[in-house]
Order: sequence, then C-alpha cells, then structure tokens
Amino acid sequence: MGLPSLDCHAHVSPSVTDRQIAQLGTAIVFAMTREPAEAVEAAQRRDHNILWGCGAHPSYVARGGAVDLDEFARCATGFAIVGEIGMDRRSGNLHHQAEVFDALLDRLKDEPVLLSVHSAGCTAEVAKIVRLRRTQGVIMHWFSGRPEEVDELLSLGCYFSVNTAMRREILTALPLDRLLPETDFPVARRRTGSKPGDTDQLEKLLAEIHDSDPMHVRRQFYRNLRRMSVGTGAIDRMPMHVADLLLAA
Repeated sequence: MGLPSLDCHAHVSPSVTDRQIAQLGTAIVFAMTREPAEAVEAAQRRDHNILWGCGAHPSYVARGGAVDLDEFARCATGFAIVGEIGMDRRSGNLHHQAEVFDALLDRLKDEPVLLSVHSAGCTAEVAKIVRLRRTQGVIMHWFSGRPEEVDELLSLGCYFSVNTAMRREILTALPLDRLLPETDFPVARRRTGSKPGDTDQLEKLLAEIHDSDPMHVRRQFYRNLRRMSVGTGAIDRMPMHVADLLLAA
C-alpha cells in the first residue's frame, strides 16, 4: 500500500462532522487550533486521520486573548503537536507576543511534542527565543523570512512546513531533508485551491526543484517527520497506524 498524502499544518474546526472528515480520504492531517478553548474541544475528539494541535495563535495573543500557562501545559499533554503558536509582526503587541511564546516554550520543554511555529515578520525574534530555550521539534510554518536566515534556523534543528503559495526563492533555499508538507487551509485556499491533505501539487513542485519525482518527495516527508517524531518522543502520542506508517517509511 502506498503512503497517503500528508498535511502537517491545516486549520480544521473541532466541530467538523464525520461526513466532512470522510471527504479528506486517506490523507493524514495535522489540524492546528488558534485558541486554547478550541484546543480543549479538539482534545475530546478521536479521529482516525486527524492529529489535532494545541494552539494559541499569535493574533489571538496580540489582541489580549487569555492564555493560562498551567492550563495550556496540562492540555498539551494530550497532544503530539502544539500549534499554532509563535509571533506575527502585523498583529502588533510584539513584546507581549514574545513573552507568551517564550513562556510556552519554557512550559513545554519536557513535553514530547512537535511545535508548529508562526514567524511572519519575526524570524529573528522567534529564532532568538528558540535558541535561548534550546527547543527541539520546531516546525517553521510557512516560513516567509529571507533565504540568508535559513542557515541559522537549520543550525537550531528547525524543520519547515511548506506550501505551493510560498515564494519559489524560499522553497529552493530549504533542504528537502528538512521539509514537511502543509496546506494551511483555509488561509492559502484562495491562492492554491487546496483542501486539507491536498499536497500533490506541492510534491510535484518540489520534485521539479530537486530534480526528483513526487513519490520520492512524499517518502522524504515521511522520513523527515519520523526523524522529528522519534527524536522528540512525539511518535508515542500519535495514533498507532500513523506511527507505523512513519516507522515503515
């Protein structure tokens, strides 16, 4: 059996119906949440192909959304991935964003989780906090920084989740063995037309960039996710069939 498509960053409502999930087919989707209350709701779900994230989006933090660090840390114990968290320059209130992001990384330092991190306009600030906290398992979601900033993030052990709406200049600067696929549904839908799990076009694009073939790219995605998940221990929190796919890739 071939590997199903993989989507490491999409937004799916915790109120999604079984019928809507069935429309995703066999795709394995990591579904981010934007607010702690959404994460609490997601924690009650047991979906076969959706791995929910525990998040506090930087735009939520910037507008004064409440993040109880103790409650967030307790909630995170039920997740394999924390996301979406991070910083966003356009959202303002950067000092508060940085404080919350730093505090979250501190609280999660012993948790076996992956972290899907937003860094729009704040690559330097995010990298500084990741470096100081020595955080592992960081996935830079939709990285929009400069190509020259990539080397520092690679040295920190970061991976990158990418989509077809990203600049080709950035996609070319990122090594294939540090990439994971994403759709960022529904944010990128206007530009890509993608629904959660719809990463075929991304695989074709990366195959072209790296002079490879789409199935090799998909297999590399799985191997990259396996490396991260085993290294952080997050694989132990994943559904058995997902862990088995990663280990067999």
